Amino acid sequence: MSMQNEHPPLTAYSEEQRQAAMLKYQVIAPYLLNEKTLTVIIEETGIAKRTLQYWIRDYEQFGLKGLIRKTRSDAGKIHLEPEIVVSIEQLILKYKRKSLTSIHRMICEQCQKQGWQQPSYYQVYKVSQSLSQSLKKLAHDGPKDYENQYDLIHRREASYPNEIWQADHTLLDIFVINEKGQAERP
Repeated sequence: MSMQNEHPPLTAYSEEQRQAAMLKYQVIAPYLLNEKTLTVIIEETGIAKRTLQYWIRDYEQFGLKGLIRKTRSDAGKIHLEPEIVVSIEQLILKYKRKSLTSIHRMICEQCQKQGWQQPSYYQVYKVSQSLSQSLKKLAHDGPKDYENQYDLIHRREASYPNEIWQADHTLLDIFVINEKGQAERP
């Protein structure tokens, strides 16, 4: 993996990301210009020495692009075994009145019996958020309530072309030519 792929041009980043990188640069710039020591910068800013060393290293290697915070490639993904995710979904869909805290306790007990790693409350919450509202409505309230909320109210289908015609109820201006050749309303 080349380092070029890791750091696209500065224009690829948002204004906020570029501003944050500039703030980091302004903190380490006195050190880079030999105006202040790292110890003085630590005392003035309260930033940890190791953090400043990372910033300096990244700036020297990649320039301002190196100071832009990297996002994890697996950000937002739930790191659970598929069996645990399915069990959480089943519990959420089975119990309408139970809170996520109760469901978290139930799944932890289930995982303990199975010898699986127990999920955190946040992981249970993320699984709950990943389920669609329509699926929850169907599971908790039944097909009738689901149809009332998510299906079309009335559906018409034509079995052959021009079977169904729609007319707006707007009166049309109709003119009739009289015996003198002039247009008049009937």
